Amino acid sequence: MRNLLTRVPRTMQRAVATTVRTIFDQADAEQVHEQFARTLAQLQERFPAAAALLDPPWVRWRLGSLRAPILSMPSIGTV
Repeated sequence: MRNLLTRVPRTMQRAVATTVRTIFDQADAEQVHEQFARTLAQLQERFPAAAALLDPPWVRWRLGSLRAPILSMPSIGTV
């Protein structure tokens, strides 16, 4: 996220971060993919350098592997 935000004007960083986080707030994989496509389109329109960071194939693979909500992952220190 930090690398992505360096390619966005400081005044827009909070809005872009919020928009990107919505990708991971979806209930299932299909909704994740739809939100990813919408977010990528928005970024490509206004901030193409930031969008380029979200578009490599490994990001799409990672989004495709999401099956459980992020909140279900163990927190740091609970090994």
